[in-house]
Amino acid sequence: MKNQDPQLKSSSKGFGVEASPFNTVKLDLGFVIIFGIVLWLGIDFITASIGIQLLLLAGYGLLCAIWLVVRTRRILKRQYSKTD
Repeated sequence: MKNQDPQLKSSSKGFGVEASPFNTVKLDLGFVIIFGIVLWLGIDFITASIGIQLLLLAGYGLLCAIWLVVRTRRILKRQYSKTD
């Protein structure tokens, strides 16, 4: 006699996760982080002034943050308009 709970059955195909509408934002965040690290490591070759370096890095961070917020809000707006 097999006494298995039907909820505990495992799939032989592996673990799967439903696609998220935020996957594009996650990809953008990955690019932002990688390019930010490259910019941070190479900022000495762009300019020698510490003030300009900080201004460039802060500007990059601010622009990327705004971009990610706009993208996220756009997706949220689209998701909530589908449900209404």
